[in-house]
Amino acid sequence: MENSEIQIFNSNNLPTYTSIKANSDEEKIKLLNALENCDFILNDVAPKEIVIKDVFIQQYEKETEGEKRIKHRTILFDKDGKTYVTTSNYFFYALSKIFSVLGTPDKWTTEHTFEIYKKDVQNGKKALSVKIKA
Repeated sequence: MENSEIQIFNSNNLPTYTSIKANSDEEKIKLLNALENCDFILNDVAPKEIVIKDVFIQQYEKETEGEKRIKHRTILFDKDGKTYVTTSNYFFYALSKIFSVLGTPDKWTTEHTFEIYKKDVQNGKKALSVKIKA
């Protein structure tokens, strides 16, 4: 993840990235409110198509069975201002692959529609994933 102004506010020194350029107090308050209370849990609405306008990603540590693991909180902002949150690492890595080729939303010159879906993984489980619509 690349550095962003929001990094200053990250008290636990773990990487945080946002494509949102919140310069005014109004924009910063809107971002903070979205971070505190998202409109949808992504897993609950999948499958869904979303035109992503911005993204916020926050890395954090979670202890599971005595082992610390790196997790990612990903919030998608759609073109209508609705927010979708997930802590799925599988989703984070799928989205990261897209960003590594297409760039991050702050660099896009056109809108892109993403298909959010549940993918079959090992042991009959499903994982949240994403692909870009052509």
